Amino acid sequence: MESTPSKYVRNNPPPITFYDEGTHTISRYCLQFLCIDRNKVESFAISHPVTVNAGDDTTVCSTQAPFPLVASPNGGTWSGDGITGGNIFNPALANDNIETLTYTYSDGICTISDAMIVTIISIPNLTAGNDESADIYDAQFDLTGQSPLGGFWEGIGISDSIQGTFDPAISGLGSHSVIIFTESIAGCKDTIAKNITIHDIPTVALNTDTVCALEAINFSLPLGNGSTATVDWNFGDGNTWIGNNVQHNYSSAGGNIL
Repeated sequence: MESTPSKYVRNNPPPITFYDEGTHTISRYCLQFLCIDRNKVESFAISHPVTVNAGDDTTVCSTQAPFPLVASPNGGTWSGDGITGGNIFNPALANDNIETLTYTYSDGICTISDAMIVTIISIPNLTAGNDESADIYDAQFDLTGQSPLGGFWEGIGISDSIQGTFDPAISGLGSHSVIIFTESIAGCKDTIAKNITIHDIPTVALNTDTVCALEAINFSLPLGNGSTATVDWNFGDGNTWIGNNVQHNYSSAGGNIL
C-alpha cells in the first residue's frame, strides 16, 4: 500500500499520507544501542470515508416558504445562513443572494462535508396601497397605491386586470377583497390584497312634512364611513346648500319640494 513519504531516515518524520484503505503497518528501527524499543512494528486500519451528498445546487425565490433540505447519508448537520430547525432553509433569513450551505457527516472515524449552492432571486416588496371605498353609483375607477407598478389584479369588481380598474356596478354593495399579483423575470411571484368597500346611497327621511315659517330646521343625511357621496340640498324656495348636515329657515308659508 502506497504512502508519502514511504520511508524517512531521521527523528520526527513529517505527516504521512496513505492512499489506500485497509490495514497499514509502520516499522520503526533504531540503530543506536541506547534506543528503547529498537525495533517496533505498529499496525492500524484506514477506512474509506462514506460518500456525502448535500444535493444539487438550486435556485429559489426570496418569498418562497421555508423548506427541508435533503442530504445523504442521514444523521449529519447543516450549517449556513438561513438554516433553521436542523435541516430547514428559510430564504427570507439568508443574508446574500448566493448562499453556500454545508452538510457535515461523521461515521465516528471520518468526518466528511459536502456543499450546495442556493441562489436566491429577490423581488421588490409588493404593496397594494390603502383600502379604498366608493358609492354604488360611482363610475368605475383605477385602484391606487400599488408599488411596484406592473402585475395584474383579480377579484369581484375588477373590470380591467392590467390597469387595476374597479367597477362598483359589477361588485355590488359591501366589502370586496382584491388581490394584486406580480411575477419577476425569473418566475418569482408575490401577492397582496386590499379591501374595496362599496356604500349604498342613503335616502332622505323627514320626521314631519309641516314646519313653521322662519323656524330653523335641521336637515341631516347620514353617510356611511368612507362614503364619497356629496349631498346637494335644494330647499324648493330658491336656496341650496352642500353638506350632509344643514340648517335652513323658510321665510314664508307655502308648499316646497325638498
